[in-house]
Amino acid sequence: MATGEEAMRVQGVDRTEPDVERSTGRHGVNGFGRQLVVISPGIPHESRGASTVLFYHYISGFKKSGYRIMNILLLQPDNSTEEGFAEYERRMTDGECFAVLPCRAETFVQWKRIGFRLSTSAVSEALAQAQRFQPDAVVCFDLLSAWVGAQIRGGAKIAWLGDLRFQTEWHHAWYGIKESWSNLRNLPAAWLSCRAWRRVYRQVLSSMDSVIVSAKISQAHLRQIGIQSRYLPYPWPDVARSGKEAAVERSGIPSFLFLGTLTGLGSRSAFHFMLDEVYPEAVQLWGKNGFRIVIVGARGLPTWVESELGDRPELKYLGFVEDIAQVMRLCHAVLVPIEVPVGNRSRILTALAAGVPVVAHQNAALGNPDLVDGATCYLAGDGRSFVERMRRAVERPEEVERIVRRGRACYEAHFAPEAAAGMMLAEVDRVARGRERG
Repeated sequence: MATGEEAMRVQGVDRTEPDVERSTGRHGVNGFGRQLVVISPGIPHESRGASTVLFYHYISGFKKSGYRIMNILLLQPDNSTEEGFAEYERRMTDGECFAVLPCRAETFVQWKRIGFRLSTSAVSEALAQAQRFQPDAVVCFDLLSAWVGAQIRGGAKIAWLGDLRFQTEWHHAWYGIKESWSNLRNLPAAWLSCRAWRRVYRQVLSSMDSVIVSAKISQAHLRQIGIQSRYLPYPWPDVARSGKEAAVERSGIPSFLFLGTLTGLGSRSAFHFMLDEVYPEAVQLWGKNGFRIVIVGARGLPTWVESELGDRPELKYLGFVEDIAQVMRLCHAVLVPIEVPVGNRSRILTALAAGVPVVAHQNAALGNPDLVDGATCYLAGDGRSFVERMRRAVERPEEVERIVRRGRACYEAHFAPEAAAGMMLAEVDRVARGRERG
């Protein structure tokens, strides 16, 4: 197999003859004649995963716009398989315009006595090839990639960030205490870890020309450590391909869908809020067995949730479901009771794209400012208000139709892959041109 350096023929790159049809993307961005290094953890995929899905659609947008791309993948046993890598390489590699360069390690980040350290030996060869490639810009997906990309000399550097580690680890620690007081002993270690992560974020991001956050609330968290950033919606595929099929005959009783990875921070928060606040109010309104909440996800239920479901027959766990859009459309609404004020939830985007109403915790709007109660979705901050909006989703079809229509329009304008990738392309172009002028 050719190395990334050989595949791209970096010693003799021709930047002179534009292919206008291929290289002009949305927002008028034309990447022809420019070279782009893209660094991403794991293996991007068109439809499987969370961050790997949006990485795929971003990278596809870069490719379509005409950039010559070297894609460095940071692969660990927990985020990749050989089969997945081979599939991605076959699909994306183009000897002239696109090469995939894998870096493999058991872990790229290690804890030392004074904090986290990057294992530079695992990425040294990739960095050398990237340096010879002489990129006009380096796009780094999430902190690890930015840590690696910061070591490439020259070229504009753009960091895209998902959930911030010093936020998510701290919230996980507090939910652990809520689930068992014995976890209180873990709090000091969590505090030290989060403090160390804050230092890494400050150190790495200070070398970036642009920092993009996928959740609006992250701007405030980064300002606290002296980092300025900009929020951009991220690309998310329409699993149903159309929002026009939502008008189907739903169940005779109020029915709702709860979906997610089930073991992540978002689902952990959502389970607590649903079981502690939403469920008792729903029983008060509709009575025992008077409603149904279907739970779907790929990673299984946490043990503590399994034990809680035994006394709640209205909650049904189905596991992984292939056609999630069809299950959505059989329900009156998708429930996203994520109380934790972190992230921009892809499960909400999946529902907006499918033309299904969403009932979410009001903190979801902190990450996604396009979420507006009564306009693009339903939002509530306590169990009683949440269930009241569930009732409206069942009993007010005309209101729901208006909300669904606006939610779908919001998705198409901001989160559909072409639209969101176009915004990122425009940012990369802006930063690259600024570096050229400078």
